[in-house]
Parts: sequence; C-alpha cells; structure tokens
Amino acid sequence: MWCEERGGKVRYYERYADPLTGKACKVSCSMPKATRQNEKKAAEILQAKIREKMCENAPESVDITLHEIIEAYQRYKYQMFVMGAMKEATYDKVTYMYRHIETVLGGDTKVSKLNARFITSVLLGSGEDAHRLNERLTRLKAMLRWAYSQDLVKDISYIEKLKPFPETVSARERISEKYMEGSELAAVLDAMKEDRWKLLTRFLCLSGLRIGEAIALNDSDIDGEYIHITKTYSLPLRKVTTPKTNDSNRDVFIQPELADCIREIRRQMKKQMLNLGYRSEIFFPDYDGGYLHYDTFRIYFERVTTRTIGRKLSPHACRHTMVSLFAESGVSLDAISRRLGHYDSAITKDVYFHVTAKMVDRDNEEFKAVRILG
Repeated sequence: MWCEERGGKVRYYERYADPLTGKACKVSCSMPKATRQNEKKAAEILQAKIREKMCENAPESVDITLHEIIEAYQRYKYQMFVMGAMKEATYDKVTYMYRHIETVLGGDTKVSKLNARFITSVLLGSGEDAHRLNERLTRLKAMLRWAYSQDLVKDISYIEKLKPFPETVSARERISEKYMEGSELAAVLDAMKEDRWKLLTRFLCLSGLRIGEAIALNDSDIDGEYIHITKTYSLPLRKVTTPKTNDSNRDVFIQPELADCIREIRRQMKKQMLNLGYRSEIFFPDYDGGYLHYDTFRIYFERVTTRTIGRKLSPHACRHTMVSLFAESGVSLDAISRRLGHYDSAITKDVYFHVTAKMVDRDNEEFKAVRILG
C-alpha cells in the first residue's frame, strides 16, 4: 500500500491481480490526513474493495453451495431490477421465494450433489401441499437452468426427472380456498374481537387493495371520492416502494359502504394518536405512528379464519373476497379488474367465474322447485 498527498488530503492505493486477465489493477480511498489510525483504516477499506472486485470477476466454482447459487442468482435479478426489466416488488417477491427454497433444501448443500431423489424427498418432507410444492419446483428448476447457462454447474440433466407432484385438490376447490363468501366474511368479522383488525379487514374487502397498498396509504391519499394508489409497502424490504405493476397506479372509487368504513378508521386512528401521544400522516398507522407490522395482522387473521370457517386464509384473501362480493352483486369482470389494478389476472377470472357458476347452480335449484302447469 502507498499514499499520495493531493489538495490537503491523502489518497491510499493498493494493487491486486485480476483473476480473469492476470493484469495488475489498483483500488484507492482518501483520508483527511496521514496518520497511523487513518493508514490502518485505509488498509481495511482497500482490502474490502479488493475482495469485492475479486468476487465480481472471479469465475465461480462448479462445486459451490446452494446458498452461493442463490446469492449469484439474486445479483442477476437485482441487475434486471436496476435496468428496469423488473419491478422492485417483483424482485422482493423473488428474493423471498428463493430464501424459502434455501431453508428447505439447506444453504450448505453442494449443488453438484443435488439429484432428483434428494430434491423430491426433501420437498415432500416439508409438509406443504402439492400445489405449493409445484411452485417451489418450478422456481428451483428456473434457477438451476440459469446457473447452468452461467457455467456455475456442470450438469442439471436430473431436473428432467423432476415431475410435478399430483394435486389431489381440484382447481375449482382450490379457488374456493382463496376467498370468503359473504356469509363467511360476516362470521369472520363477528369473531374478531380486536376492533382495529376488524376495521382493516372490512377496508380490504370493500376496497380490494393489496395489504401493502393499504399499509403505505397516507391520509392525504384518500379524498371524498377516491383512494389514490401510487405506492406500496414492500414487506420483505420494510419500506415504501413503487406499485407492483404500472396498472397498479389507479384511483379506487369510494362507494358509500367503504366511505363509512374510512370514517370509522379515521375516528379510531385519531383516538389512538391522542391516547398514545403521537402524530402520523399514515392512514392506518401502528401504535408507534409508523407503518403497520404486517405479521401481527397476518397471524391474527389466519387464526380467526381457521377457527371460524375452517380454512387458514391470508389477508390477501380479502382482495379475492371483494371479487366474489362484487360478482354476486352483478358487477362486471372488467369493472372489477380495473378496480383491482390488473387486467389479466387468472385468479381474478377464476374467482369471478367460480362465484357466478355457483349463482347459476343456486338459480337452477330454485327452478327445480317451481311447478307452473301443475
């Protein structure tokens, strides 16, 4: 390491050899003045920079661990996000999914040792249903194919042996587990003893907002007629980010029933702020005035739905519940899709047609009981 004085400051330098080309390179950092303490600090900074450069340029080992593959894949996905080819919310979701895969398969597992029997055995042992396991399998295969394309692994031929797990629950039954019917929602709301969670559940079911969109709302985002959606709260990053898609930027009309719910939320939040002595611009703040802690609500919601209607639903089910409630009220699929902020959602279509099909079945049952000509 050496240093040069320039403009009253000292700049420290260190050389290293590029692992790909073998050429000599250097890194540098500046300090206010030349002291023994600054020299020591500069040495640490320069070594850290060299390690970072070596990691960026060094060819990956073909015997790396699953954790290292996931790290490399995440760096690639992050580059896609920086380039604008991927939304931040999508990047967050991908990050979360692959971290779960790492937990299930083991981050220290050597990727070169993976085989179809091991993967199948571990996934089955996770206790998840076949539908979720197939989602994990799809993600895992995509990552391994990318790793192969980057010369990070030598052989992935075994993934062709990994076939989808047979799903015993039909698509129609699975759709019914994604939302609540009106009577089920009434039972869940009645079972909720926490007023704040009851209000939030009503708000989500009446508005169709994603939970992240609701958490990110400021009071000023809601006027007399519309809820203006321009941002969302990223659950993995714990910060406000851009909406999930371009279509997610939208204005949600406030129908009278939703207006009543909003007035009650504002009344309760004002009371909460006065009692706890804080001020907040957030529409539905936590007890400290900051953004709501999602997991607290999620756990409560899952427990109440499991106990009340026999199905453990996540808060996202409120969004699908709005689809079912509006479908039963005769609102068109196009109008519902615009309100939700997406125009090509398979789940929205499935819920809509599932509900309308059940309405036809009920109508047919009524027709059976009719005797016109005696």
